[in-house]
Amino acid sequence: DEVESGKEEPNKDARNKILGQLAESHLKSGQYLEAIKYFQEAKQYSPSPEGLEERIQDIWLKFTLPVWPTFGQSG
Repeated sequence: DEVESGKEEPNKDARNKILGQLAESHLKSGQYLEAIKYFQEAKQYSPSPEGLEERIQDIWLKFTLPVWPTFGQSG
C-alpha cells in the first residue's frame, strides 16, 4: 500500500481534452470511425459521458450511414 500511495492520480481532464482534440482532428480530416473511437475512449475520462455519447451518435448518423438513393423521383 505504501508503494501504491505514492502514485499520482491520472489527470482525467488532460486525457479527456487530448482525446477530444484527436477526435476532432480525425473528424475534420474525414476519418469518422477513428473520431468515434477517440470520443468513446474520452467518455471514461469525461465529466459528462452522456454528452459524448450524443456526439458519437450524431457523427454516426451524419457521416457513416449510407445515403439512400431516391429512385423514380424527379425534382
